[in-house]
Amino acid sequence: MPDMNYNFFVLIDYHEVKQQAFEKVNEWLNVLGESLIDISSKELKNIVNEINEYEKHLRTEVHGIDQLKHVLNIISEIKNTSMDMEFKINEIVEQFRVLRMYSYVVKPEIQQ
Repeated sequence: MPDMNYNFFVLIDYHEVKQQAFEKVNEWLNVLGESLIDISSKELKNIVNEINEYEKHLRTEVHGIDQLKHVLNIISEIKNTSMDMEFKINEIVEQFRVLRMYSYVVKPEIQQ
């Protein structure tokens, strides 16, 4: 799009409008990127916490039938939620892929 346009007898300079539009678009992209980083980070943290919680339950010592039942229930719960967890993980991987594709900087501690 040209910066200037002749309209009958008036020369209209669009340079300033064009520059402000580009700046506003870049602002929006930065806000959207930061929002996606926040959302992805929170979801990732929730998944890691959930996995750590399951691991803690599975590492408990079993000294009786009630504790064995509890561990078996945890295993059953893990089995039942595995597909949902897989979808969540794939969604987060895709969000971080989009961030990487558009060169957004993600903190190293989040990436680990």
